[in-house]
Amino acid sequence: MKFIIIILGLVLFGQENSFAKLIPDSKFNPRVPTPTFISEHPNLCFDQGHLNLGPGDGRHDPVLKLLESDGYQITILKSAFDEKTLEACRVLYISSTMAASEDQSGFTTQEIEIVKTWVERGGGLLLMTDHPKMLAIAPEKLANAFGVFGSIKTVEDSKRTVTGLNDPTVIYFSEKEMNKKT
Repeated sequence: MKFIIIILGLVLFGQENSFAKLIPDSKFNPRVPTPTFISEHPNLCFDQGHLNLGPGDGRHDPVLKLLESDGYQITILKSAFDEKTLEACRVLYISSTMAASEDQSGFTTQEIEIVKTWVERGGGLLLMTDHPKMLAIAPEKLANAFGVFGSIKTVEDSKRTVTGLNDPTVIYFSEKEMNKKT
């Protein structure tokens, strides 16, 4: 099964001057009522080897718990990508990658080619980008290798902005809005 999921411009970490702080809900325990993987447990490799934001602070725990609940086995990758490492992965999950400086990619040219070849051979990629600028530029060349091009912009919603924060990037959706059928 070959698939690529790339999410651009997520407002997960706020902007550079944001007053809001991401605080994971440690009590949230997601459960998948009917897991996709019961007898087989595909390996989801979670990248933490590219100056990723948040290792060990719990910010990714809810999504990792959700994926485990669906039957994935989670492996944390703490080094550069190579063919041998990716062989063991069904899905590569890259989030919150940073680079040493604002004008650099978070991945070497060799790593980008390795990931691209791995996906072409059937691997699954979940690539999440964000702002501030450093979080948007670091994964840009990897996304571009798959024909995905974004911009370094901010998502704002004047109707759902959390009042009192003076930050239009912090958006609130009620439970009713989140569960609304379209």
